[in-house]
Amino acid sequence: KKDGGEGQENGGGGMISRTNPNFASFESIRDEMTRRPLLRHVGDDAAATANTATATTTTTTTASGNKINNNHHRIAVPPPDEVTFGTVLAACERSGEWTELLHVAKAAVEYGVRLDGMALTSALHSCQQLGLADEALEYLEHMKHLGDDNNDNKEEQTTRGRQRKGAKQPLRGPDGVAYRLAISACARSPGGHRWQDGVRLLEEMRSSNNTACAPDVVAYTAAIAGCSEAGEYNRAMELIGQMRREGIRPNVVTFSAVINACASASANARGREDDGDESAGLAGGG
Repeated sequence: KKDGGEGQENGGGGMISRTNPNFASFESIRDEMTRRPLLRHVGDDAAATANTATATTTTTTTASGNKINNNHHRIAVPPPDEVTFGTVLAACERSGEWTELLHVAKAAVEYGVRLDGMALTSALHSCQQLGLADEALEYLEHMKHLGDDNNDNKEEQTTRGRQRKGAKQPLRGPDGVAYRLAISACARSPGGHRWQDGVRLLEEMRSSNNTACAPDVVAYTAAIAGCSEAGEYNRAMELIGQMRREGIRPNVVTFSAVINACASASANARGREDDGDESAGLAGGG
């Protein structure tokens, strides 16, 4: 059925919509998850009874003197785990809720949940969209330590014996996608002040023994875009020359970034000349 005349199909049959009182918003999910630490500190008894339900009965007396028994069921819900947070992060990513995504990722870290490679990639995507270089470098660093424990236990990818739907092979370190997102986040940093971090990450890709981290036209273009924002046309020209030597063909976006770098450098030079002429005029007038 449809609720309120509008809705969208919910795979399991039936419809859900924003007019449905059962619709869960991002805010309600976040609020629910942030309440879970209270269960975590109850003690071992709460953990032992996480999958059990208890029932209590209260008696209500109506105005006519009749007594009604009310059964209240209290269910102890297990705390969110890696898969829970990863699923919420994926939902935020698909909806373009970039700021909310980072809030959930931060809550996961504070909660003591170790994010997997897929969740960290979602966080990097958010940093790229918002131009947050510091946060992107932090999540990339987390990703570099994913394989430290060398734990191949598949239980990490399951919740109560059920495989996470759509789960891929767990990442044991950053891949090309993660590096490209981090480089782009540095390039989009306001004022182009983090262009050097983007170039450094590109060099990490070039020196990596992992073929999945080999730089491509997207990685080079992102690094050049950072140089463009900062007006570093010499470095932009070096990078495009390096691309050609490595057999990577620049595209129209790459050339546009190099042209913009030259234009920014020219504008900055004219600005410095104008400032110099103005200072000289003031000195002469004095």
